[in-house]
Amino acid sequence: MGKKDLTNDELVWNCLTCKLCQNFCPEDVDFIGFIRDVRGIARDNGGKPEYTHGEMMQTMARIIASGKFRQNKLGWLDRSKVSKDGEVALWIGCAPYVDTALKDVGSDQVQIAQSAIDVLNKLGIKPRILDNEVCCGHDMLWIGENDTFEELRDKNLEVLSKSGISKLIFTCPEGYEVMKNHYPDLGVELAHISEVVSDHVDEGKAAFKPYEAKITYQDPCRLGRFLGIYDQPRKVLEQIQGIELVEMERNKSRSRCCGVSAWINCNQNSKKMQLQRLDEAVNAAPTLVTNCPKCITHFNCVKNENGFEKEIELMDWTVLVSQTLRGV
Repeated sequence: MGKKDLTNDELVWNCLTCKLCQNFCPEDVDFIGFIRDVRGIARDNGGKPEYTHGEMMQTMARIIASGKFRQNKLGWLDRSKVSKDGEVALWIGCAPYVDTALKDVGSDQVQIAQSAIDVLNKLGIKPRILDNEVCCGHDMLWIGENDTFEELRDKNLEVLSKSGISKLIFTCPEGYEVMKNHYPDLGVELAHISEVVSDHVDEGKAAFKPYEAKITYQDPCRLGRFLGIYDQPRKVLEQIQGIELVEMERNKSRSRCCGVSAWINCNQNSKKMQLQRLDEAVNAAPTLVTNCPKCITHFNCVKNENGFEKEIELMDWTVLVSQTLRGV
């Protein structure tokens, strides 16, 4: 198949890049890497995906990459809870932008960021917030818009090189994945917040208030299949007295994707996948907890707009931990 043949091939854009197929491939074929590269070729030849939300999310990334506008995304931040010059930083990423665009369909990513600060404070950590950080570029990389990704990456590399931090903590699996696997060595330790809390549990430095709930856990594709982080979020949940953790039939490396990646192709096939996953979840427990802000947004969207008839509560892992973790 030549380059021009790839330009408008739907298969190039329909792949969720969830890595499920690659996880089970006996030949260890890097299929998602192939898809990522082919999308770059297709875009160079005039191809494009089916953008959702009027291409709003991609447009915001391009505006940020241009550097023509000064960011003002931290108006929600309580500066008394963060450090001005600490060595541990919390990555905020695009959370405020996503909320601005998608609040009406169930996005509450600023709450997740606020909860992350609360969790770290309770563990005795006052995190830095890097005022000049920009979008990590994950979505642009995965739609083949490599020039925009590189502009965003270079801006972040400059910010991080001047920051003096030794550790960078993420709530977003996509930010973590792209910085670990698609940035040069940053010279700092990278960690997901579930790893941080799990380490404190292992060291006997984390205690929790009781919380009565029967829950099931959604493994985000980037956090699970891409980064191999399955046990730490569960270990923390199991430390909370009153929580009964019940696994869905498809869990960990077999977990079903939330149906959308990089804000493209949110079509009826995606909605069907989301409804199937919610049905699988509610058969396990009345509450679904996940560690991915996008999973929460997508599941809330399909639940509210496409009519999921069964009762199910959706919770972010960091928000739940914030509500139950005791201070040091």
